[in-house]
Amino acid sequence: MNCYQSKEHLSCSEEFYKNCVYEDLKSSGKSGSSTSKKTMEDILKKMAEEEEGAIDSDDSDDSVEDIEERFANVNLESPDTVWNLLTDKEKEKFESLVESNEIFKYLPEFEPWWMSHKFELVQEVGDENDGDIPTIHENIPPLLKLTSKKPSETLLFGLMNALYGYCSITRLFLHDWTDMKAAVDVLLKISSNLSCGQQFSTAHEAVEHGRMSAMALNLLPDLCSTAKNDVAHVIKDKRLVLASLSDLHQLLDLGTTGLSKRQLMLVVKKIEFFLSYVNDYGVHLPSL
Repeated sequence: MNCYQSKEHLSCSEEFYKNCVYEDLKSSGKSGSSTSKKTMEDILKKMAEEEEGAIDSDDSDDSVEDIEERFANVNLESPDTVWNLLTDKEKEKFESLVESNEIFKYLPEFEPWWMSHKFELVQEVGDENDGDIPTIHENIPPLLKLTSKKPSETLLFGLMNALYGYCSITRLFLHDWTDMKAAVDVLLKISSNLSCGQQFSTAHEAVEHGRMSAMALNLLPDLCSTAKNDVAHVIKDKRLVLASLSDLHQLLDLGTTGLSKRQLMLVVKKIEFFLSYVNDYGVHLPSL
């Protein structure tokens, strides 16, 4: 993660731990439930096992008994309390895991919203129930109101580059835009189409450029490869594309992005152009 990997943002790791990891832990069960507590205990035990070689070592500061005792009455609604219960050794270990992106192997598996979407050959008119799909932007203007030119095929490729950026940050930040500035920063470093209007001649080139940009940010190779599959999944359905673009639009509307007014306007206009294009022309399946 760009923010959490850089030395000047090392202090962000503690905030990430509190606001990201524990939100995910709480979602695994009811607040304060034994399921959530067991998940936390399992994470600490795994950390202790890797550090000490065995979780039942007599010399281990992170013994099973100690971990279970410390978290016996933990309130998972209070991440500050949980953080303060960690030993200095555990905090140092966690910061090292964040820097290396290895923290993800300790978290419950994250499934982005588009994976729960069921494709149907025939959909009843008015049947828009797609579970947790982001709300599609209202009053999308026809493309003819934005341009008199017929869209070229390269527009689709630029769209796919933007979608790669969106899918990447959705997985990277667990679809949590709490740190909007970091999310937008990573998005624009991955999608050069959104950041500087770069054009691509093929779908493969567009997505591969995004993947290489993500790799340059030291994102996990598995995440970079999965994001490519995500684009292939999303591009199958017009509604998924519109929902993805709408989610990006909302992200940029939420507050501080770190962009200048001009930069923000250009990115928003690009997303709005994509929304009109997809709404009018739909999407097809180019080869990746």
